[in-house]
Amino acid sequence: MDRGTLLTVKLCKSMNKPYLLINIEKMAALNAYSIETRKISDWLDKIKPESLNMAGNRESYLPGMYKRVIDLLQAVKDILH
Repeated sequence: MDRGTLLTVKLCKSMNKPYLLINIEKMAALNAYSIETRKISDWLDKIKPESLNMAGNRESYLPGMYKRVIDLLQAVKDILH
């Protein structure tokens, strides 16, 4: 985990907020989109958030990240609706 991720997890824990870590790079490498999509949708259904904060590396650091995240969110949205 990088420093930003560690800080995010630490803050979630200190504020007693739920969090879910998804390694989108590993998910893409293993072609495990459907597994992670279901994991995310189940988690969202369980916690029923009023708002959602997403954190991660920026596009300039990991080219292609934006599209991967958008594709993943679209897949989750398709399951939830």
